[in-house]
Amino acid sequence: MLVSVVVDPSAFNEENFDESYKIQAEILLEGILKNGMLIVDSEEVLREELRKKILSLPSTIGQQLQSLLTEILKNETKYIVACCVESDDNSTDELLDLAINLKLDDDVDVDALIVSNQSLENLISGQMDGEGIVPLSEYRNSDFENRRKRYDNGFDSIDQLPKSEVDEIIVRATRFSKSLRFYDRHIGQRTNTCHFYAGIEYILSLWHEHGFFVSNQDFGKVEIYTCSVNCILEEDTDIRKLKKKKKNKEQHKNIVQEIKTPYRSK
Repeated sequence: MLVSVVVDPSAFNEENFDESYKIQAEILLEGILKNGMLIVDSEEVLREELRKKILSLPSTIGQQLQSLLTEILKNETKYIVACCVESDDNSTDELLDLAINLKLDDDVDVDALIVSNQSLENLISGQMDGEGIVPLSEYRNSDFENRRKRYDNGFDSIDQLPKSEVDEIIVRATRFSKSLRFYDRHIGQRTNTCHFYAGIEYILSLWHEHGFFVSNQDFGKVEIYTCSVNCILEEDTDIRKLKKKKKNKEQHKNIVQEIKTPYRSK
């Protein structure tokens, strides 16, 4: 299950770092690589400033951080999501303002905002609700990191969980996905597709309601792969092969009528 985080680049100012702070920062980036999403603005100002901050750190502090950041940037489509957000023209700190607006945007629904101690003081003095705001200096023991680790450790068998928890698992797994791909071994060999249809419909309904790109931008792609179905009847003297090909053709017809056509219409 995924967790989402916005980072105020000032949290990576060199003057903040001592050995303990460096460890906290490494744990944050390691968590993103395991099961996190880094949320940035659509202009990628936050992403670029964060990159500059980390790359400018002296090697004694930043070597491991730079290596972790390289892995994140190497797989941007997996770890980084850019969302539209407007900054406050009256703000004295554009970067912090961008980060805050992303955190407060209900459509984005970010789990946590990571800030420096100074930024946290500024937010508290401005009477902003501190829920979900985590100073990087205290990241390791934060509620957010504990939740991330719990999600990363996995869950019991899905049929033993309450429906509300299953819903959350699916929502978190698909929330920032632009496409979903399902792999199946059986429907191409069976005639009854109703249970498969119901299961996929359940997942897609949650994705349509909670998925960031699907619900806000009406953008999404779904692919379903099942076992090979040969629909071509060729001349064959082996009656067993002919029967198999006829059965495959019937199964393919069922899949088109009972799954593919209804899904497309929806």
